[in-house]
Amino acid sequence: MKILGKFKKFSSEISVPSDKSITHRLFIFALSTKKESIIRNPLLGADTLSTLAIVEQLGGMVKKQEKAIIIKGKGLRDLDEPTDILNCGNSGTTIRLFSGLLASERKGLFILTGDNSLRNRPMGRIIKPLSIMGANIFSRRNFLAPLAIVGNKNGLDGINYEMPISSAQLKSCLILAGLKANSDTIIIEPFPSRDHTELILTYLGVNIKKIKNSIYVYPSEDLNPFDLTVPGDPSSAAFFVVLAVLIPGSKLLVRDVCLNPLRIGYIEVLKRMGANIKLEYCSFNPEPIGNIFVEGVEKLTATNISPEEVPKIIDEVPIISIAMALAEGKSEVSGALDLRKKESDRINAVCFNLRNMGVKVVEKEDGFLIEGTNELKPSNIKTFDDHRIAMAFTIASLLANGESSIDNPSCCAISFPDFYDKLKEL
Repeated sequence: MKILGKFKKFSSEISVPSDKSITHRLFIFALSTKKESIIRNPLLGADTLSTLAIVEQLGGMVKKQEKAIIIKGKGLRDLDEPTDILNCGNSGTTIRLFSGLLASERKGLFILTGDNSLRNRPMGRIIKPLSIMGANIFSRRNFLAPLAIVGNKNGLDGINYEMPISSAQLKSCLILAGLKANSDTIIIEPFPSRDHTELILTYLGVNIKKIKNSIYVYPSEDLNPFDLTVPGDPSSAAFFVVLAVLIPGSKLLVRDVCLNPLRIGYIEVLKRMGANIKLEYCSFNPEPIGNIFVEGVEKLTATNISPEEVPKIIDEVPIISIAMALAEGKSEVSGALDLRKKESDRINAVCFNLRNMGVKVVEKEDGFLIEGTNELKPSNIKTFDDHRIAMAFTIASLLANGESSIDNPSCCAISFPDFYDKLKEL
C-alpha cells in the first residue's frame, strides 16, 4: 500500500471504534450472569470476535443485532465443557482472562490456543499464580500456549500475590479466578494498570475493594445482568490525536471516548511535550466518557517516560515514538520491556522503522532513545504484522517528505477495521 506524505492541515470531527478492552470484558462478564445482558456499540474486530466465539463455546447464547450484542449467560460456576479447542486468535486478553475464569472450574477440560504470535507470548505470568491457587493448568515448554486446564473438584484457594509486573491482563485473570475461589484474594501491583475490570465489576455489584495498589477480591455469586454501551477506544483515538498535534493549525474533535485516567496517559505525555489538548467529560458510570479537543502546534519538545508511566501508555508507545521523532531534543522511554512480548517486539519494530525514516534512535533492552528531527524520510514500512505498528507508522508516513509504502495494512483489523477509511474523513 502506498502512502503519500506531507499531510495538509485539517479541521475535523470524528468518532473512533469502540473500546477493545471494555468489549472483551463485557462479553466475559455477560457470560458470568444467568440472564440476558446487552452490550451496545461493541467493537467487533478480530480480537473481540475471538472472545465472543468462546463465550458461545462455553454455553453463552449470543444474539447479534445491528448495534448491539445480547448474551444470555451461564453464570460463574456452570460453564459448558467445550467440544473443541478454544481459539483465542491473536488476543492476549482473551487467553489470559479466560484462563482465570476457567482455572477455577471444578470439572471439565479446556484447551486454549491461538495464532503463531499468541503461541509465542509469555503465559508463565498467569500459570504461576493460578497454580499456587490450586489450578490444574499446563502449557508446552517455556510456559507457552497452547494451555490445557483441567477442572479441580476442590476449587481454588484465594491468594495473596505481589505481581512482578504491572499488567491489566494478569490482574484481571487473577480477579476472575478469585471471584470463584474458596477464600479471599489480594493482588498487589507495582504500579497502577488499566482498571476496567475493577470498575465494571464494582458497578455490577461485585465486592471488590482497591486500596492504593492492592486489590481485594471476595468470592462472588453470579454477576448481575446489565445493559451497557461501550465508549470509543482512547488507544484508537491516539493515532489521530498525534497526527493533529503534529500539523500546525489543525483542529480535531474526537467524540465519546473513554477518558479513564489509566488509559489516557499518552495525553499527559503529549501535553508535557507542548501539545494543545483539552478534555470534556460527559458521563462517569462505570467509566468516565467524553470528548478530546486537539489543536496542532509548531513544535513539540522532548520528554522522558519513566517505568511508572508505562502501564498507562503501554499500547500508545509506538505512536508516542512518532511524536518524539519530530520533537525538539532527545526523548527516552524506559521500563517498557513488556513491549517486546506483544504482537511483535514493539521496541525493535519502532526502532527499525524510525531508523529507516532517518531518525537517530538507540534501542535499549527496555525502551529506546530518540533524537528529534525536523523531517521524516519516506520509507518502506515493515509492520511485523502488528496492528499498532501499522497504524503508528501510517501516521509517520503521512508526515514524511514523500511517498512511503506499508507491507501489511490489513493487520489493522485486529483493533481498528476501518482505520484507513477514517483517515479519509480528515
